[in-house]
Amino acid sequence: MTDFDSEDDLFADDEAFQNAIEGDKKLQPYCFECQGRLTHTQLNQDLNYESVLRQGGMNLVFNNPNYHKGLIEKAGVDLVLFGGAKFDASSAILENLDELFQMARKLFIKNEKDAVKHLMHLNLNKGNYFDSRRKISLMFEYLTTYIQSLQTDEKFSWILEEGKAGLLENLELWFVLLQGLTKIEHNLLAVCPDSLGNKCRLPMHHLLHLHLELRWQYLCLLHALTSQKTEINRLMETALDHILCELIKLAEGVKQEDYELTRPFFCNCMREFWLMLQILADKLHANNTISMPFWSLLRVIVNRIFIPSEENAELNVSKVTRPDLCSNWPQPKRYSFALWIFLNVCPLYGYSEGGIYTRRQRGQLSDDASNLLFLILKNVTADAKETDMRDLLRLLLQLPVWWNIGMQALNLLLDHFIKNINSCFMTPGENPPNLVVMAKSVSEFSEQIKRHQNLQSAGLDMLNSFCLFLKLLTSQMKNAWCDTDRPRFYNQIKSRICTKFAPGRILTLHEMGLYNMTALCLTVGLCMGLDEMSNKLQSFLAAAKADSQKKVILLSHMTLIRLKVEKQLSIEENVPPVTAMITLSCKNLNKNNPVLIDAVAAFVDSLNDVADVLAKNEELAEPAYLFLGEWLPEYLSMCNATRSARVLTAMQEIASKLQFYEDIMFTVKKKKAVTSFIQYLIPFLKEESIKISPNSYNAVADIAFAVSAAADNTSFMDLFRHFATNEAVYVGIATRYWSQVIASEEVLERVRTLEPKFNEIVLHEWIRCCVLDDSNGIDTDVLTILICKLPDLKSLFGTLNIADLKKETYPLHKFGEMIAVQYDLRRESIVERSEFKVRVQPYFKKLPVLVSQVIQRDPNSKISTTKYPRSTIIRMYESIGNLFETCSPIMIKEKDVKCPLYLLANSLLLYEDISKFPTFAIDPNIKAGLEAYLDKFLIGLGKVVKDGYVNRIFVASVKHFVHALDSKKEARGAHAIERAFRTNNPELVDKMAEIIGSQLLRMRGKFFENEHATNALHLLLNVLRHVTEESSVLSIVRRTLKETLLILMHIDDSKKSEKCLAFDYFKAIVNNPAFENSDDAKLLLYARLVELYKEKMAFQDVQLFQLLCVLAKYKIVLIKPTLRKLEEQLVLVEKRRQTTADEKLRSQLGKLMKILGPIDQDDFQYDD
Repeated sequence: MTDFDSEDDLFADDEAFQNAIEGDKKLQPYCFECQGRLTHTQLNQDLNYESVLRQGGMNLVFNNPNYHKGLIEKAGVDLVLFGGAKFDASSAILENLDELFQMARKLFIKNEKDAVKHLMHLNLNKGNYFDSRRKISLMFEYLTTYIQSLQTDEKFSWILEEGKAGLLENLELWFVLLQGLTKIEHNLLAVCPDSLGNKCRLPMHHLLHLHLELRWQYLCLLHALTSQKTEINRLMETALDHILCELIKLAEGVKQEDYELTRPFFCNCMREFWLMLQILADKLHANNTISMPFWSLLRVIVNRIFIPSEENAELNVSKVTRPDLCSNWPQPKRYSFALWIFLNVCPLYGYSEGGIYTRRQRGQLSDDASNLLFLILKNVTADAKETDMRDLLRLLLQLPVWWNIGMQALNLLLDHFIKNINSCFMTPGENPPNLVVMAKSVSEFSEQIKRHQNLQSAGLDMLNSFCLFLKLLTSQMKNAWCDTDRPRFYNQIKSRICTKFAPGRILTLHEMGLYNMTALCLTVGLCMGLDEMSNKLQSFLAAAKADSQKKVILLSHMTLIRLKVEKQLSIEENVPPVTAMITLSCKNLNKNNPVLIDAVAAFVDSLNDVADVLAKNEELAEPAYLFLGEWLPEYLSMCNATRSARVLTAMQEIASKLQFYEDIMFTVKKKKAVTSFIQYLIPFLKEESIKISPNSYNAVADIAFAVSAAADNTSFMDLFRHFATNEAVYVGIATRYWSQVIASEEVLERVRTLEPKFNEIVLHEWIRCCVLDDSNGIDTDVLTILICKLPDLKSLFGTLNIADLKKETYPLHKFGEMIAVQYDLRRESIVERSEFKVRVQPYFKKLPVLVSQVIQRDPNSKISTTKYPRSTIIRMYESIGNLFETCSPIMIKEKDVKCPLYLLANSLLLYEDISKFPTFAIDPNIKAGLEAYLDKFLIGLGKVVKDGYVNRIFVASVKHFVHALDSKKEARGAHAIERAFRTNNPELVDKMAEIIGSQLLRMRGKFFENEHATNALHLLLNVLRHVTEESSVLSIVRRTLKETLLILMHIDDSKKSEKCLAFDYFKAIVNNPAFENSDDAKLLLYARLVELYKEKMAFQDVQLFQLLCVLAKYKIVLIKPTLRKLEEQLVLVEKRRQTTADEKLRSQLGKLMKILGPIDQDDFQYDD
């Protein structure tokens, strides 16, 4: 049985072994239950239920002797069997101890040999590796329990005294046997973890876990033997030191680049073993069993890593020595390794002694923990590069949020970054867009600061070392310090920052340095309170004087203000320094200093960022007006439209806060706020509002309304009359302003009270908005709703529903139609009509003033022109054209040169320009309006064309615009005059045809009297293609046919295109369905031919007969009815020439007759 190589087994009787570990006897081996490689999701979770700690593994060490006595009594004292023979426990310790340990060593060595040979299967005849582990563990636990139980009765103490020497000797031999763990290659140990746990069949898996279990059993048995013996206590302390060194030695195989994602624990069992060592060391130190707690033990080992020349202490005898740590490693690698070990062991203090993760530290930490971290960091940061610092801080950020790294370590890091505050903290060749660098805006800067408050690990690779430090600082300030210590900690941080940033130091800072300093102060401020740090930060920034730093200084100030606004803190003390600085900068902008220009522009952008936040915080209305100052008019007077728009957007948000100054306690400040707006901004708004296309007109209107609503009555009415009733003000601003007034019941009632002509003003402004506002927006709709409520209009329209205006897309057109309906209802009474006109005409009296603002005479050319956009001009022509079409009889006041219709027609139809400058070029935008809506004006003027002045305008318009508005360029589908023809209004058609025939188609010899006759022919040709109403066609024929025939007679053959055009028009006449079906039209044709016979036979017979031949060739029926009249006129001419037969005339007649062919008596149908 003593043969070491025999096949006999410890606990050979399997039944006895099972009885020892099952049932009520409660004596069981504590074996680790592996769950595989440790993942990130398992780091902060409770230990698994089968773990040694949760199964009571600590009981072997710290339960009182009576507990162990109870276990022995239940299990019995004769469970240790050697080859079937039973021995009691005392005999095993006193007489058979060597054999007992020898059999245990035999099983251990067998497992070790199989593992080293990489056996991948089990030899079932030799037993199972997990069973071997259990048997060895049970032996140690039985011995430990038995020795502990002996302390309950002094009469058995002699057993322990006699057996102690043998036990210690065997334990030493056993510990020597365990030294092989650190000699196993790291890659072999790395594959040991297996999620199958103790069901795994790999021998290396069981060997690793057996090593951990035996070391724990060794410590437990050693503790049972101490009994306050000083020499054994030293042995326990040295054993702990040695085992910790072994665990650290095992972690040396991890590559440095993998530290951030890898742990020094192969599996959860090794992590649990580290935790058990922590608990054991701290409790033994608390019980005065050993001299040092866990962190002191670890600090000694780290010192040994840093100073490898230190001699290794021996464990009682020379057979056991500590493993060399980090041998031949360079110093930087040693520092990183030590820090990695430290940071991974720290989170284990979040576990309770029962293996439950409590998310808070377990008990009070030893100062040695902070001292150890300081020692490591001091070495790491001594000559650290940026990459090293990033790795260091990313590791530190893996600490639990409750871990207090200590003031020494924090000050060390703080001093390091303040020393290098001017740095960009970038690595050589690094791409700046991939890293957090200087922000371009307040919102971006504030988001950076707030991201430091987010302790999530995502995105750490994108941060430089300084940003990582700010995250670490935030973590410490928020979580690591208990409530009682936090104020003292805050004060220490603040004092250190203030000491380091003395005025002399501030002057040495570059832009990046100021930026980093601000980031540091704001990060601290968000943790300890912005009010605490804002004054300090402002004093720091005030010490920086260089113009080149103005941009970052303003950015810093404004970011502080924004963060305070977000925290709903007062900014009353923070704004004045900013406005003072920006005012000084604006006064120096005339020096063309690009740095200052850039700084002021950045401030404006910052102002918008702050204003966006102000808009969400109604409580912070009070100090917002402080942003206004002398800088505002200075800057607005010289900046471009884009920049001024940015300023106005910010001012719009600030002005919106005036409505929250309603409390009595704010009365004084409210007056100051309104005064500031009136003094610094309103003059610019007034100037801006009268521009044709003002910049940010919505912002102008909103600011003006907000200020006027908060002002006293005098200022209120001054602003109201300018922005709401001044025709020079851009219509979009007026409309927006009115919509704001109407939306506020209080302000609307205020206007009604202070403005006696309110109803009249509202109506005129509504008409103005309808005429000029091409947006068709909601603001105009609001005005329309108010108009529908006016009592005067309700009574005017009688049974018509004025509310219908609200449903119309173009309510002014509907308004004109309703007026026309009411006017027509009074056609039976001249008196009523006159009274109605007198009542309605004032509605239109301001339209000429409005038009004069839009269409003005160029001071040089004296020609009408406009600076308004095309869309506005087209909208104006459409709106007023609709009024002309429906209300022209109402708008005219005969013999009154100031009546709206005269003035509007003169301006809109360019009568003066046509009269004085016939060849002038029409402004393109005005031309677009005329092309789109001239027909509406002609229709309206046609109703009152009998008026002499109107007639002159009408004639001039038709004559000029036939050619000025090119008929080939179709607007709304056709030429405007052609559209007027298509109305089939007999009087209008006849009037226009008369003007075209008499003014444009007349011939002078072989040439047109008017150079634009071809335009007229094109127009008439298009008209006859679409107009089929008999009365209209008859009017056109009556007014233009003779002129057309004369054109065909006299025009030179060299102008073939004009001749063809005239003939096409003639064909269009005779082929028109209305002509073909109308005897009157045909008789009119015959009459015009006969007139030509009488006028042209005597002196222009050749041209006459040429015309007749052309007509005969086209349609014989056009000539035959007039042949008798032709012959009669020919005879009459012969008589005047005193000849019976003029050969020339007869020859031409013969040619014509030849074309006509045989003539019947019935062909002579026409007679005068």
